[in-house]
Amino acid sequence: MQEDKKYHLVLVDDEENILNALCRVFRDDQSYEIITAHDARDALQKTATVAVDVIISDQRMPGMGGAELLQEIRNRYPDSIRFLLSGYADVEAIISAINEGDIYRFIKKPWNNEELKNLVKNAINQRDISRIISEAVFRAKRIIDVSRDIEVTVSEDTNNLNIKLNDSSKIMPPENILRLIDFIIGTVESSGKVGKERLVFSGGMFHKKEGKIILSVNLGKDLNLTIEFPPSR
Repeated sequence: MQEDKKYHLVLVDDEENILNALCRVFRDDQSYEIITAHDARDALQKTATVAVDVIISDQRMPGMGGAELLQEIRNRYPDSIRFLLSGYADVEAIISAINEGDIYRFIKKPWNNEELKNLVKNAINQRDISRIISEAVFRAKRIIDVSRDIEVTVSEDTNNLNIKLNDSSKIMPPENILRLIDFIIGTVESSGKVGKERLVFSGGMFHKKEGKIILSVNLGKDLNLTIEFPPSR
């Protein structure tokens, strides 16, 4: 995570002792600006004018439950990372929330502090790198002849970047593929997300899958880039 950036971390639970326990997990990390709430209504009021980066909410609360709260947060802040804190008894609500795309993951009580910290940190890194790559592609489209419809995904460990080109109206010239890769490398390096050492693009491997051409590139530092081209017409 960027050292100079503060992420808004919202913690929601109606039980004071659990809320305090959650705060203790993150309070020594200067990356977070912690916002606490004792129920869904309190959380929605406190985040009305504050963009939510991460929210961890208990499922069972008086009034609006956690799954419903996270759905509302998603509507307000689609890019937020949403965790549902729950026990096994709430499995139906958990499955429903996952299927509807309202939560990133659920956390079972009692949690492990180190695992929870790493889970949140990795989720933020994953989202940030996805934003960085999306921005690189957006900028590249202004100067490089690339497809207009592009999907960007990042693996949970942030080591695997995938770009899917969906617009098959034209074939991308080889030189533009290289320019796109260079654009992505430059943007990732300038973001500081991969440290001070430079990434290296020394070559890649093409293969076909279901009629699609896929380019796999190792950029060093355990960072892999995959570009999936649409089937040719």
